[in-house]
Amino acid sequence: MGIPHWGLKETNGSGSANIQKSECESPLGDLYHVRILFVLRTPLELKRFSGLIARAILYSLIGGMYHDCPFKPLSVAPLYVDGRPVWIGRFDVGTLIQLRAVVPDTVLAKLFSIGDYVEVEGAKAEVVQAEVEPVRVQASNPPRRFAVEFLTPTRFKLRTPQRRAIYTMDVSAPRLADSAARHALRLPPDVTRQILSRQLTLEDAKRVVAWTAQYVYSPYVDIKTKAAEGDTGKEIGAVGCVEYERISPKVSLTAELFWALVQYGAVVGFGDGKTHGFGHAMVQERCVVERRKIAFGGTGAAWTKER
Repeated sequence: MGIPHWGLKETNGSGSANIQKSECESPLGDLYHVRILFVLRTPLELKRFSGLIARAILYSLIGGMYHDCPFKPLSVAPLYVDGRPVWIGRFDVGTLIQLRAVVPDTVLAKLFSIGDYVEVEGAKAEVVQAEVEPVRVQASNPPRRFAVEFLTPTRFKLRTPQRRAIYTMDVSAPRLADSAARHALRLPPDVTRQILSRQLTLEDAKRVVAWTAQYVYSPYVDIKTKAAEGDTGKEIGAVGCVEYERISPKVSLTAELFWALVQYGAVVGFGDGKTHGFGHAMVQERCVVERRKIAFGGTGAAWTKER
């Protein structure tokens, strides 16, 4: 099950295209997890998926960098309210809204030249706090069993022999490893080593994907397909929680690298649409099923069922 290490496509033509080429091929440094907290000064109504709004805010802060690049070293989560991701909804003055994103060091200077106020879907929001930390995951001591909660529609783009794009909502362990490895392999090797605390080569990635297909299964699956409003219509993907367990209690270097890739994928997003807030996930010990109306619009009581 190979993982091609794609090269960036050449861009020819006008001066603007050459600028785009230069930006897309400029050396990447470390990745950073950014959290910016806003307080609403006017009411806000989110009529479309908030991941798209998060993307618009991020691009406005960094001047549209990487927007037209084949590989975008950026990803966003849906907007967070009271520590929880929301898709749509109405929010009053005084509500705290958080933007969460992963960005390369090349945009940090622009990102933190942010003013006191930003516009969020026509609403006025004041910046009250900004945090940044390098993306780091631990490969050592991988748990034998863990869970991944997919908080926004997650899907993976495949290519047919005719080079047509098709999508799958398969969230099996090999698919997660494949997705995270593809993204990590686009970074400079020294940056990938810092982030994963392990070296990752193309051969390493192939080995991990093959290993997960043979040794990791899902004893608990609670997945539904849901649709969110994308740029060109409804985007469908897998939402819910899956537990993954390796057959053998023995910890190998491959098991450690798989654990690192799962954590990395949860940070940058799994699958297609990372810059739209799709594929946003959280790694946890066990599945905790939470259904909150605020996640899909409006407000309401929440109930929790723990396994």
